[in-house]
Amino acid sequence: MSNKNNPEITEKIVLEAESVEENKENKKAEEPKKTNEETSQKSSTKFEFNQIHKILRDWFVGKAPALPKDTIDMITKYLAYIQLIPVILAIINIFGVLNIFNFYGAYNTYSYIFNTQNPIILIARIGLLILTIVFGILSYSPLKKLQYSGWKYFYWGVWVNLALSLLVFDVFSILIGGGIGFYVAMQIESRYK
Repeated sequence: MSNKNNPEITEKIVLEAESVEENKENKKAEEPKKTNEETSQKSSTKFEFNQIHKILRDWFVGKAPALPKDTIDMITKYLAYIQLIPVILAIINIFGVLNIFNFYGAYNTYSYIFNTQNPIILIARIGLLILTIVFGILSYSPLKKLQYSGWKYFYWGVWVNLALSLLVFDVFSILIGGGIGFYVAMQIESRYK
């Protein structure tokens, strides 16, 4: 007997074809859901960052005393150059962490005792120092042009330096460096477009 003449076989083939079509349609319907879930995760991260940024702005601009206009003008004028100081210090620090040059021995001894015996901390520290260098270099040109992207690199550099201070348990840098860094960043943000 031929398959064309057997109604049962023909019906099975039609049902299988319909099932395959339904599966394709279901997969297509699920794909946008995945995209929406990914989008909601990205927007959630963005929302969390924006919330933290808003809290910092409210605290350092709304509640803290404002910097004088002349001081803000001076900071925005020279911030591109000031931002190079952490870059240079990060390069020196990498040499010290890796013990390439021992030209600041006392700090290197402190660094070795407290931070480089653990290879995970060493790698994290070098990674954060490299990020400090990258953000500093990327911020230079936009900061000179008063572009908002330069301010964002500066702002992320403050976060990286805070993370580095937390990693090496430097309480002074956490409180003073992080506090001053965020205070200055929030005070000057409005100058960058």
